[in-house]
Amino acid sequence: MPRCCIGLCVKDSEDGLVKVLSNVDKLRVCFSDIRIVVAYDKSADASLRILVDYKARHDDMVVIDVGNEHDYESAVARHVDRSQRIANARNRIVGHIYKFYSTWEYFVMMDTNRYSCVSPIDTDVLVRCMKSKEWDALSFNRDPYYDIWALSIPPLVLSCWHFPRHEQSIDAYRLLLRNRLGKLGPDEFLPVMSAFGGFAIYRTEKFVGCAYSGKFSIDMFPAGSVRRHCQILGSGVLPRPNDCEHRSFHVDAIKRNGASVMISPLFLFPHAKDYS
Repeated sequence: MPRCCIGLCVKDSEDGLVKVLSNVDKLRVCFSDIRIVVAYDKSADASLRILVDYKARHDDMVVIDVGNEHDYESAVARHVDRSQRIANARNRIVGHIYKFYSTWEYFVMMDTNRYSCVSPIDTDVLVRCMKSKEWDALSFNRDPYYDIWALSIPPLVLSCWHFPRHEQSIDAYRLLLRNRLGKLGPDEFLPVMSAFGGFAIYRTEKFVGCAYSGKFSIDMFPAGSVRRHCQILGSGVLPRPNDCEHRSFHVDAIKRNGASVMISPLFLFPHAKDYS
């Protein structure tokens, strides 16, 4: 059986963390060995106590304190910086993985909030998908599919929040994704530029050296793709400085290592709607 590192970013995650860690324990049946790598950001709730209690019962967890003492002059400044803080936390996780576990076959990024990965995980879906060599990064279908922020599905390549009519943009993404996933068989995968959905699994060798960034860069998009996206939505681009950190990570791996980023039509968390 393969080995896998599980990466968790934790900040004020008390409402979801216990259930997420329960799902981490269920993942143990899928791998011969796991390591849980946590990036902990200063929290105002019981997140740290939950981690300490779990770590006392498991010797395969490491907690990296990334700290956060910032005060923000406005909600806008806090939101812009949040993207980069999450990117920094994820980079601490993958940096640890690249340094100590670069020969392990897989790593997972898993959100710890109260709605992403709290419903019971279907490990049979993960094992089924791991039999395929078609993907290098794989996320999964959701009902409803909420993580539009991380999604780049050509010809819709920019983030949904880079357009002034957000609701129109989000609806376009969801419709395109639903139509394309609906045409796939259970063992087929949808190629995309970026997707996350709260949980994604990666082939380590295809991502070593790649990094997250919460900063927007027009250079990550193929020539002409931004213009085409604007034409489809009939809108110009909002000049916002931040972006979803997953997009840069996936595009980095595509450009650097030819990684295949895909979405499965299967539901890894089939009862997610009941827990939202």
